[in-house]
Amino acid sequence: MTDRMRASFGRATVGALAALVTLTLVLLVMGQQRSHAQAGDPPPANAFHLPPTFDLDGDGAVDLIQTRAAYNRTDPSLGAVDVFSLSTLQRLVTFGNSGELDVFGIAAAPAGDIDGDGRDDIVIGAPHALPNGTHAGQIHIYSGATHALIRTITGPHPSALMGRAVAGAGDVNGDGVPDIAASGFIPDANRNSIGQVYVFSGTDGAHLRTYTASWIDDGFGFRIESLGDVDGDGMAELAIAATLSPGNVGTQASGQLLVFNGVPDNLHFELTAADANQTIYCDEPDVFSFAALVQRVGDVNADGRDDLLVGSAFDPVAPGGIALIDTIDMVGFMVCR
Repeated sequence: MTDRMRASFGRATVGALAALVTLTLVLLVMGQQRSHAQAGDPPPANAFHLPPTFDLDGDGAVDLIQTRAAYNRTDPSLGAVDVFSLSTLQRLVTFGNSGELDVFGIAAAPAGDIDGDGRDDIVIGAPHALPNGTHAGQIHIYSGATHALIRTITGPHPSALMGRAVAGAGDVNGDGVPDIAASGFIPDANRNSIGQVYVFSGTDGAHLRTYTASWIDDGFGFRIESLGDVDGDGMAELAIAATLSPGNVGTQASGQLLVFNGVPDNLHFELTAADANQTIYCDEPDVFSFAALVQRVGDVNADGRDDLLVGSAFDPVAPGGIALIDTIDMVGFMVCR
C-alpha cells in the first residue's frame, strides 16, 4: 500500500534551508561562469547536477556536472557534458557525441563506481539516438578514471526515447554493484505518451525493472534520484517525479514524488506508479509541477542519512516552493517559499 505524505510549503524555519539553497546557487553560478569562459561558446548550459559526494577525479572534493545538449549554434547536433572541479574551478573533462542528432547530454548524472576501480563514473542520456533505425534512445556510461566508454545501453523498446532523465540508481537489487536508471516513454493504443523509468544492472547492463506511469502525459520520469538504502535492507530506494500528476486532493496543485523500495532481481520486474511505497506531494493549492527539482543533498539534519531537496517548476503567475525532505520518515522538515 502506498503511503501518501505531504511536503508543507510554509514560512517557518527557513534559515538552514535558505543557507543550503544559497550555497547551491553560488556553486552553480561559479561553475556556470567558469564553463562559459573556458568553453568559448555562448552560455549553453541547460542543467547542472550537484550531488553530495560525486568525485570524478578522486581528489576528495565534490565535482560539478554541466550538461550542454545542442549547445553549438553552428552545429546544433553537437551535445556535450562537462565536469568541473569545485576545488580548482577547472574543467576536468568534456564528454561529447559524434555529431548525430541524438540530443546527447540532455541529461547526465553520477553513476556510482560501475567498473569497480574506486572512482565515480558518469551516465549520459541521448534520447533521440536511433539504434537500428528505431526511436529507442540510448544511455552511455563513462569511466571517471579513464573517461573511456564503459557501456552503451539501448532503450528496451523501439519507441522508448530513453535518456531524457538519468540517474545512478544505487544498488537496487542487492548484488553489490550500483545500478542505472533512465526514463522514457511507451505509447498507448491511441499513441498517447505514458512515462516509464527503466533500471539496468550496473554489472552487465541487463534490464532489471520497469516502472510505468498511472496516467498519460503526467510527467512521470521527469526526474529520477536514488535515495540510497534508507530502510537498511541492503537495496537502494528510488524516487521518481511525476510533475504533472494530481497534487493534493481538492486543489489545483500538480506534481508527485513517488518512492519505490529496492527489491531483488527475481521480484517485480514490472511496477506501476500505484506500486510506490510512498507518495510525496505538496499540500499548497497553488504550487505546480512539484518535484521538477529533485536533488539528494547530503545529511543536512545530521540523522545519519542523506536528505532530499524537492522543488516546483518556475511559474510566472503561481508561486513556487522548495521542500527539504527527510528520507527516513519522508516528511518535509524545513521549508521555504
